[in-house]
Amino acid sequence: MPQLIECCAYNIDEQTRQQLQQLRSKYGVTVIEECCQGHCCECFEGPYLLVDGALLCGASHDVMLKEIFSHRSTRKEEEGKRRGREGQTTEPGA
Repeated sequence: MPQLIECCAYNIDEQTRQQLQQLRSKYGVTVIEECCQGHCCECFEGPYLLVDGALLCGASHDVMLKEIFSHRSTRKEEEGKRRGREGQTTEPGA
């Protein structure tokens, strides 16, 4: 799960601000909104976020945020399944 999401104030809209606030409240993600991050080409071309220092560009902020946090859910589900299998013992003939 990301620890830090940074965004340019000129690259996001009110809906994205609300989504980021929800992520901050729900998951404790640090969100930093700055007036300029020096990624002007990306900012001009379309939606982008800096996620734990990595530049992420996409069709929309909504799509990017859903993708980021759907991976989190998938990992949690996989960990739960793996733990369940680790606790099971299979003996021949059982």
